[in-house]
Amino acid sequence: MKPRLDEEAAKSLMALPQAVRVHVHREIQRLAAHPTELSRPASFPHPLEGQLFDTKCLVERTEHFITLMFKYAADEQHLDIVWIVHRQRPDPGLPLFPAKGD
Repeated sequence: MKPRLDEEAAKSLMALPQAVRVHVHREIQRLAAHPTELSRPASFPHPLEGQLFDTKCLVERTEHFITLMFKYAADEQHLDIVWIVHRQRPDPGLPLFPAKGD
């Protein structure tokens, strides 16, 4: 299958840091080759009309979490990526909650 990004997804992709964008481009190609195996049906709180694909990468001590929502195109040749959500957590080596007294 061939991936296609809608306008909103393309804007989100371009807003990512360069290294994360490169990772997402690679992951989109991997997803296009194996969409059924790598995705899951969307569930609340996401819109229910699509599939979700999650990936993550570590760039300069910051962990990046990316979720793509896509739909299978009616032509059965394309994946239409409708949005990309990006979250990050600085320095995954640090505890999420500091110990008491810190």
